[in-house]
Amino acid sequence: MKMVETVSHEIGHFLSKTQGIKDLLKLSTKTDRVAMRAELVGAGRRLYGARKPNGGYGEEGIAEWAKFRITDPNRMAAEFPVFAPFAESILDKNPALKVAMDKAQADFARYQASPANARLRSMIATKLPSRFSINPNDIVDYAFDDLAAFRRAADDLGTTNDPN
Repeated sequence: MKMVETVSHEIGHFLSKTQGIKDLLKLSTKTDRVAMRAELVGAGRRLYGARKPNGGYGEEGIAEWAKFRITDPNRMAAEFPVFAPFAESILDKNPALKVAMDKAQADFARYQASPANARLRSMIATKLPSRFSINPNDIVDYAFDDLAAFRRAADDLGTTNDPN
């Protein structure tokens, strides 16, 4: 779980930089800006304590919002009552980002709801994935047999003429 939290936090930094969240905050009303700054700085201080982070407490608050958006939506809503809707409005303008964040949130919730043995099994790799699962016969086919690709396509499609 710690790795998911760390990655989610870093996604927040990515979103902050690529979406220009700090600049967009300046365009909000003064009341909202003050409330959002208090939420973000508070979250950054809870994370870092007295040690000031390089990007500032507010930047860390944005990253914490992203972490909780994925790993703990209830806490996100409680800690960021003004910033969360503002951040969602940014995601609404970027459907690919919103879909990715929603999928990460749903996947993490499903993982958390899984039985302990299923969570444990999901962390065990039995075979390393490979981009190239090729054997010597495939090399010969690709290099010398002009019809091999057509045979593979026919095999993949099947040989039946029945449209049903």
